Amino acid sequence: MGRPDWSSWFVLLAILGCSPLPAASALSFRSLLGTRSPLVKRALPVDGDGLEIPLYKDSLGRYVASISMGNQEKVGATIQNFSFVLSTSSPYTAVAGAKCAACISEVGSSSLYNDTISQTEVPLNNTQSLVIGDNQVKGDTISEACAFVQRNGSLWWYPDQTVMVASESQNFFANGAAGLIGLGRSSGKDSFIDTVFRDHAGWNTLLIGLAFEDVPATTTSSDPTGGKAAGVINLRRTDDSLYDGDIKYSQVVKPTSQEATAAGTPSNYPSDWSLKLDSWTVNAGSTKTQYTSGGIAIVEPYFPEIRLPQQEAVLFYRDVNGATMMNTTDGPTWTLPCKPDVSLDVVFSGTKFTVESRYLVEGDTSQERCTGVVRGWDNPFVSSYMLGAAFAQTVY
Repeated sequence: MGRPDWSSWFVLLAILGCSPLPAASALSFRSLLGTRSPLVKRALPVDGDGLEIPLYKDSLGRYVASISMGNQEKVGATIQNFSFVLSTSSPYTAVAGAKCAACISEVGSSSLYNDTISQTEVPLNNTQSLVIGDNQVKGDTISEACAFVQRNGSLWWYPDQTVMVASESQNFFANGAAGLIGLGRSSGKDSFIDTVFRDHAGWNTLLIGLAFEDVPATTTSSDPTGGKAAGVINLRRTDDSLYDGDIKYSQVVKPTSQEATAAGTPSNYPSDWSLKLDSWTVNAGSTKTQYTSGGIAIVEPYFPEIRLPQQEAVLFYRDVNGATMMNTTDGPTWTLPCKPDVSLDVVFSGTKFTVESRYLVEGDTSQERCTGVVRGWDNPFVSSYMLGAAFAQTVY
């Protein structure tokens, strides 16, 4: 399979320390942001042999990884295979369970986790729930052996992962995605990150590099292995072909509940990967409008759109030729020409990153009118930002 062309991309890399996290403290990792340019490459830190995990898309256009569960090193025992949606800010792992009636309509009966055929599943006698946007899931937790499917087809196991086995779901799963893996750490010992550090006590850091490609959603199969690669996760070692030039550092913060409330961060949007946004600028034709922010921006490719406070969304489209606002129950949305003369610049720690016009519309771009990816929150009092896949496809 050929490597996607990321020649115009930015790269964001997370370096995570292995020290325990108090529940209310800031995350102990930083993001590194750099641009592709003719400058000389600079090596990033390396922490052992690297893993390359391909990403695909589910029927809703979300990025998914192939995950195997159960019966690690149990000769002749069945290993269950799934596709899990990737979330940077959620701290939990979840899978559709056999006792979840709603899950059957969402993913089909053949894509449900069955604990009765696993010899490595351990009940934890606890119940968890998770809300991401309008999607909800609830279920009992287990400890289970899980594995990423690498690009070479081999499995990389991380045993004793806490997994929520869904017994209730409200639009949480979809064709091509029967689970979720979160890269957040606010759940402490239940998180993927802390599981990896427990399994590998000698590791001092964990590098996570993400690169996303804009490819169509997969609609033909719940098994993504036959689909077109939509990106990659690099663990422990980055792929230096994906970046050039100097790397810029920007502190990733985890707001306390008080800070999140003050920033107007919606409680149904996990915020483990958040950055302080200096400013944003809309370039609409020859008109440039800058807004100084200082607010909290959630970076979350689970969602396709970019969310701004309502009045700032109005400002964004003010000078965009042909933009028309529509009021919906999910907040103000705009239609605009499918090939608009507009781009978005966002600035973190003094460094500017540009989201090109092709990432700022969705729909059939061969038509005249499309839907704008930049939207306002449904709550006029929300003052934070959410940078979804439209942004993540140009940064990582």
